[in-house]
Amino acid sequence: MGEQTPGDIVLLGSGETAPSMQRIYDRIFSRLNQRPRVAILETPAGFEPNSEEVARDVDRFLRVHLQNYHPQVTTVPVRRSAGPFSTNNPDLMGPIYEANVILTGPGSPTYAVRHFRDSLCWEICRICHRLGRTLFLSSAATVAAGHLALPVYEIYKVGLDLYWSDGLDLFDPFGLKLVVIPHWNNQSGGSGLDTSRCYMGQSRFNELLDLLPAEDGLTVLGIDENTAVIMNPSSGRAQVLGQGRATIVRNDETREIVHDHDFALEELGAWSLPDAHSGLDPEIWSQTVQKLKDLEIRATEEETPSAEVRDWLQQRERARQAKDWPLSDRLRDRIRTHGWQVMDTPSGQTLTRLDDV
Repeated sequence: MGEQTPGDIVLLGSGETAPSMQRIYDRIFSRLNQRPRVAILETPAGFEPNSEEVARDVDRFLRVHLQNYHPQVTTVPVRRSAGPFSTNNPDLMGPIYEANVILTGPGSPTYAVRHFRDSLCWEICRICHRLGRTLFLSSAATVAAGHLALPVYEIYKVGLDLYWSDGLDLFDPFGLKLVVIPHWNNQSGGSGLDTSRCYMGQSRFNELLDLLPAEDGLTVLGIDENTAVIMNPSSGRAQVLGQGRATIVRNDETREIVHDHDFALEELGAWSLPDAHSGLDPEIWSQTVQKLKDLEIRATEEETPSAEVRDWLQQRERARQAKDWPLSDRLRDRIRTHGWQVMDTPSGQTLTRLDDV
């Protein structure tokens, strides 16, 4: 594996399975130039008894609404930092290595931080992203990924005093001190309760802004519901897609970017591409790179039909030339049982892996 540019980072304000999300997933999948292989991590909702079902809702949405891409979707049951479903359990990491899109979303931001921080799972995700995989974060996961995390449940549900928690600081190696606030334009409280700014309301959120530490470059990125900010490291730009807008609060100034517009990542801070290994565990880096190399070799081997299959294909061509249609059909079925689909085209027979049909 040569040097690679980090993959896209997709930050979704909400609506992982909303009908309007199809266009956003379509944009992400179309950039892959290969079949989407999506790993959905349960972690942010790992405290909920139905965390598996939360992830499977996204799984079903992708399979139904993005079926033209034939996505391969796997739910990864990493729910907490200890136990059989641990974010440190190496036996659960296989689908992450195989994925070209790593997705995690709804739940509690502070829970996600607590169980992702310093875990094998999160480090593999960061390394895979640095090696070109797309990292798709939604709702709670967008909050958790920032320099600081908004304790939504603790303030909005439990009633604790306003405060900020440490986040996972995903963007620090890229020169950004980013605080991400999804549900920016939420209106679930109706006319009687302002629930914008991720359920804080504008007045309370202004108090939270006053509590931010006086750190150079600290930037707040608000993302409306059913809206995504797609950060593309290779171009140094971000695009706003969906129904709403993104809001950048930096140096006491506020800028709004409407959907279908883009902006330079430098507007979020001192953006720069990190060195490949910067801020990553060297041992896990080496292990991950080797895993990905092994998977590439295996994928190449699987894309090449065996000598036996190629021989049957030649026999089938001779049977077709002799108009022996029963034999042609039997050979076609035999080839299919070995994982390949024969397609007859004007230029001759072609073989396609059944997984790709």
